[in-house]
Amino acid sequence: MSATLNAEQFSKYYDNCPSINIPGFTYPVEELYLEDVLHLTNFTAFKPPRQEQGWKKHMPQNKSKLRKVDEFKDFIEPYVRHLQSQKKYSSRVLECLKNPNSEDICLELVEALLHHICSTKEDGAILVFLPGWADISSLHNIITNSGRYPLSRYTVIPLHSMMPTTTQKSVFDRPPRGVRKIVLATNIAETSITIDDVVYVVDCGKIKMKNFDVENNIATLKSEWVSLANARQRKGRAGRVQPGVCYHLYTRAREMTLENYPLPEMLRSRLEEVILQLKILQLGQAEPFLQRVMDPPDPRVLEISLKLLHTLNALDSDENLTPLGYHLANLPLDPQTGKMILMGAMFSCIDPIFSVAASLTFKDPFVIPLAMGIKILKSMLAVTRKDKIRNEDVRSRVGIYGTHEIVEEAKKRWYGHIMSIEGERIPRRFEAMFPLISGSVVSKVIHSYISLALRFAGVSDQTILAKVVSGRVILLKVDQGCLS
Repeated sequence: MSATLNAEQFSKYYDNCPSINIPGFTYPVEELYLEDVLHLTNFTAFKPPRQEQGWKKHMPQNKSKLRKVDEFKDFIEPYVRHLQSQKKYSSRVLECLKNPNSEDICLELVEALLHHICSTKEDGAILVFLPGWADISSLHNIITNSGRYPLSRYTVIPLHSMMPTTTQKSVFDRPPRGVRKIVLATNIAETSITIDDVVYVVDCGKIKMKNFDVENNIATLKSEWVSLANARQRKGRAGRVQPGVCYHLYTRAREMTLENYPLPEMLRSRLEEVILQLKILQLGQAEPFLQRVMDPPDPRVLEISLKLLHTLNALDSDENLTPLGYHLANLPLDPQTGKMILMGAMFSCIDPIFSVAASLTFKDPFVIPLAMGIKILKSMLAVTRKDKIRNEDVRSRVGIYGTHEIVEEAKKRWYGHIMSIEGERIPRRFEAMFPLISGSVVSKVIHSYISLALRFAGVSDQTILAKVVSGRVILLKVDQGCLS
């Protein structure tokens, strides 16, 4: 059973069925919060709050920021007065707590805390929870460039699904005596894995969650506050094999505003795949059935999903599966990508369409390894330019010179390498020949594949150019025109 599951709610849903609780053993874990961390590290470098003046403060995005600031003041100001009465923290700490930017992720504060732990605490691995790859990469660079973590005494390991498997496995290895392990991880380290030598946990208090924006009809992946269940899981990582310490980078006042459990996936996802499974199981109309589930979805989300399935011709006017809908329901893909693949097979352009589908439904295959960014960007420029470029000019020039030439050269090297190998054995590592292609270049490759596929389908270049925002949008537009 999931450690963040609301067992009481499940029991109530199933007619108050009995539940059995088998507690696990953990060592005691001391919890410290933002006010304690600021006191220990003497950190004061939060950005000052930005005050919009004149007409700018009436813009919609600024109004939203102002509302968040007002909500922040509503709970933080009484809490700061409470701390003042206790006379436990200095005025410097209390002023920092009043700053709305203190609730943003501050990687400099995280590094200062890591330095404090390494300087004053006993040996033990440190696990840092961060929302995503961008934060992990930035913090890794800060640690590397600070000069305070020599390789002879520290090993810093990023833990993310984008990292090679060998790197991910290294988090379980105990370092030699006298070497401290620092793991920079996303919420993958909350429940999926257990690193048994972790003694100190740094919880930034944020997590990236997939959500569905009903107003704009788009899926989002944004950082948001963790739930209390997530926070308990993170704390528990420190008490597996010995007593530990958990540093929460949010105040006790903020903790009182957190939700008890994460929002159920049913309430933050599109419903097309759910509806197709419902139909293939012959469970009747979608709306009455989904209103009986434990957490009924928003009727507006259900309406949007049904409308899309009708547009894709997966459901008829009576909400029954069409032959196309039957095939889409049996594919382990979202219906837009599934229809794209089926149409690609019909129009004999399945190879490029498979490439497009893989690119759209999987993570970016092109990644810059940590601490190798400049070196790899130089290798990109070496494809199209022969002159030597200073490090500080590399990043700006990569975006200027010949990204399409880089793609073409990468393809030539790739196919040339395949042809040079005896038999038809695929090379083990593409990155060994050409280690990086940027995300923008991937988009160009996808664009070219889509253009080729749609030309086979008889769609004009003008239509392609007008509709290419993403593969899914293209298919929607084409479905309503030539292919439906």
